[in-house]
Amino acid sequence: MTEAAGDRGPLLVTQIDSSNILADIVAVVQSPPTQPVTILQRLGLEDEKVQEIKWDDLTEKVKPDHLTSCFIPHLESPIASELQKFVELVSELRIQCPWDAEQTHSSLTSHLLEETYEVLEAIENFNEETGEGSEDLEEELGDLLFQVVFHSRIAADDARFDLTDVTKGIHEKLRRRHPGIFTTEEDPLMNDNPDSAHKRWEELKKEEKKRSSVLDGIPDSLPALAYTQKIFEKSKTLDLLDEEIAIDRFLPETDEELGKIFLDLVFWAAKNGFEAERALRVANSKFVTFIKSIETLAEDRSVDLFSADNKTKKVLKEEIRKRDSKD
Repeated sequence: MTEAAGDRGPLLVTQIDSSNILADIVAVVQSPPTQPVTILQRLGLEDEKVQEIKWDDLTEKVKPDHLTSCFIPHLESPIASELQKFVELVSELRIQCPWDAEQTHSSLTSHLLEETYEVLEAIENFNEETGEGSEDLEEELGDLLFQVVFHSRIAADDARFDLTDVTKGIHEKLRRRHPGIFTTEEDPLMNDNPDSAHKRWEELKKEEKKRSSVLDGIPDSLPALAYTQKIFEKSKTLDLLDEEIAIDRFLPETDEELGKIFLDLVFWAAKNGFEAERALRVANSKFVTFIKSIETLAEDRSVDLFSADNKTKKVLKEEIRKRDSKD
């Protein structure tokens, strides 16, 4: 049973002839099944007994004999045990491998970036309908997980934090950011749709981190296009985006068409002496300044942008535009 503990079933465990053996079976399975298991006793005899029992009740409700077996339809994935083995392996590599031993957070940044891009490539090659590419995605996610565990190990060696702190931190954060799900109190601002959930997330994040703007915290090192996408998503939660986006040519309907527009625009910029990355960074900076100015004005007037009506937001936007036009 110990060797099969990592399997997910179905499993038939025979010759459970004592309470001690039954207790050992229960103990060795670190991720027990959530559905009942079937206990088979003395099959074919007059006193045969077949019963379904919850895993946690096995040692109390079953009296084993030499004709007792247990059918387990499904075992939960042994996430905890596999993760623990992986953590122990990384710790051993940190001690035994000369290359691993000399690494620091800084020296691993290029590796972290490379593994992140390889995950993105695997996702791009993954077929959502057929599942083709799952093996590659699984492998690349494993490589990225190694980076997370490795950085946590380095921090633990320096007595700063470890993987337990990392997982506990994200666990608590996710619970805090979803009050409508994990608290007994209803969250009146959390409606049953993704946009409302995202809006509430950004509001709670701003309060929690005591930030003056929802745009604070976006990494400046992001590529300009990724940065643009990020400020769009965050500004959208305040409903401060203009409904119409100016564009002189046809609106793309597919990723390929949109990509062609980007390609043509970058080529045109290069041909005419413009640096596309820099130009977009400048535009990003101006937009961020515009949104933050609205937030500051709203705060000065005790206006909560997350709950303000569109008319109020429009007035604030026009006021900032008029002020900027005079500068």
